[in-house]
Amino acid sequence: MNKKSRKPIPTLDLHGVRHHDVHDRVINWIYLQSLPAHIITGNSKQMKKVVTTLLDSLNYSYIIGDTINQGYVKVIS
Repeated sequence: MNKKSRKPIPTLDLHGVRHHDVHDRVINWIYLQSLPAHIITGNSKQMKKVVTTLLDSLNYSYIIGDTINQGYVKVIS
């Protein structure tokens, strides 16, 4: 039996992080990760906006969640 080994997707959980601390947290984390990576935002529209605005400014491509779970941002490249 030959199983494909999959590397876990790097994940940054922003639960409990204040909006004004997100910039530094994401910057310090994202540059060290292989992509794709997940940033867990929870269902906060404001937290998603802070994260996506930052990713836009850094020219990263991303997808907001999936059809079942909208509480994360998947950074693609």
